[in-house]
Amino acid sequence: MQPVDPFGTRYGACRSSRDGYRLLARLAEANVDLTPYGHIHTFLEFDNRGIPAYITGGGGADPMVGDGIDRHFLVVAFDEAVRSVEVVRVD
Repeated sequence: MQPVDPFGTRYGACRSSRDGYRLLARLAEANVDLTPYGHIHTFLEFDNRGIPAYITGGGGADPMVGDGIDRHFLVVAFDEAVRSVEVVRVD
């Protein structure tokens, strides 16, 4: 689950937004390259304080109804840094 709900519509975040923003600040200070999140059964791509962020899906659970993504997984290619993130649809 992401530290702060990126869109404010799903209540899918830390219980304390203050703690969530504190964690994001620490990740940014540490030059984190990517922040993947789960729990929400869809795919979303967004930005966390300059860090690319992805809600990766439901890990095989029933997909979110109406979002058009259906079952999927992510393939992340990296060496010293993240090179690409690709959504692969299963259904």
